[in-house]
Amino acid sequence: MFHDADAAVQWFAEQATRAASGFASAEEREPEQLVAKIARVEGVLRRGGDAHAAWYFQAIGYYTLDLVACSPNRNNPLLPCPAEPGSPTAVSRR
Repeated sequence: MFHDADAAVQWFAEQATRAASGFASAEEREPEQLVAKIARVEGVLRRGGDAHAAWYFQAIGYYTLDLVACSPNRNNPLLPCPAEPGSPTAVSRR
């Protein structure tokens, strides 16, 4: 769980960069494409939105990264955070 956009963007960038060599699309493996996607995710997070990115892998399936915004959510400011820090549902999967 992240409490600020900087940490969330850093995590997203690390995960996407680590996985990039396995992306099925040669275009999406290009560093400038990854930098552009990270910038789009950062913009969404700074506006209070949820971020989602997905790529097909060369031989093993589909890779997704998702970041869910907690209050204030730009679409519904009263929507509570889905998981508080330390709760059993606040899980990071790698």
